Amino acid sequence: MSAEATRPEQAIRSRIASLGAAIATVESGSAPAEDRVIRLLDALARALEGRNVQVVVDDLRTGRDADRLVRMSRRVLAAQLAPSVAVQATAYLDAAAEQLATDQQTEALVSPGVPPEIDALCDRYLQSLVEGQRREASEMILSAVDAGLGVREVYRGVFQPTLYEVGRLWQRNKVTVAQEHYITAATQLIMSQLYPRIFSTKRRDRRLVATCVSGELHEVGVRMVADFFEMDGWDTYYLGANTPPAEVVREAKMRRAQVLAVSATLTDHIPRAQEVIEALKSKEGGRIKAIVGGQAFAQQPEAWKQIGADGYETSADGAVGTANRWLDDA
Repeated sequence: MSAEATRPEQAIRSRIASLGAAIATVESGSAPAEDRVIRLLDALARALEGRNVQVVVDDLRTGRDADRLVRMSRRVLAAQLAPSVAVQATAYLDAAAEQLATDQQTEALVSPGVPPEIDALCDRYLQSLVEGQRREASEMILSAVDAGLGVREVYRGVFQPTLYEVGRLWQRNKVTVAQEHYITAATQLIMSQLYPRIFSTKRRDRRLVATCVSGELHEVGVRMVADFFEMDGWDTYYLGANTPPAEVVREAKMRRAQVLAVSATLTDHIPRAQEVIEALKSKEGGRIKAIVGGQAFAQQPEAWKQIGADGYETSADGAVGTANRWLDDA
């Protein structure tokens, strides 16, 4: 292969017709999928050339079953391109799939009908962080809460849409990856500054352990879910990602948790959620209930039952409501 063709976008373009046709070798009886794969591969080549993952995200949005399309395309790339080139192309494809899943999850979490004053606060907050003014952003949030704005409203109307928008800005090369990381980290810090108000809620003698599966790049969503439980009077223990299943179960037992919340963004990560739940059930039986969430389960609505979870919710409020019903009915 020539030096030119070792660039993934060139390798894809030079063989795009045969790559699309190769779908028949990995997915029998899928002639319509061949055209769809060719279109996605063309978008992938353009995205790689312009270093703009949004090109692939937008293409995936236009059809159904994006997750299946990504899986098929990944297999074609692995089978038809040189390994080093396939790795580069697949990494970009996976980044687009995760970004789409995160976008969809955030869109589902953001409440419609946000009052104009909260919408304006969100705009000012984002602009401050884009300019690197973390202290200013923190002060405006704390001042708004001191003036009577509820913490839940801050989460729904400011933090969630801000993180969604900065992801879109990064995709369009309007902010750098460093700025995206800065804004996410700053938002998590400001969330922690609100904890005295969250923890002041009257306790209900109910306990939650929350985690996301290994390999997740976006942990802030499940942390927000844990905070909603705190605002409802629960004691919560947020473990983040990459905690081994056995350690998650050990922590849940040690903390005397009644509910374990597990989040997954990509459907490829559902087996990892299953590992956690199976470890929980084998050690604790039905004593600790398991609730799952995240875009992976939104894309496969029956998956939560198949992996042995006790419930699935699409929002933080829904998760809190379900968990309270379990304990109220016990």
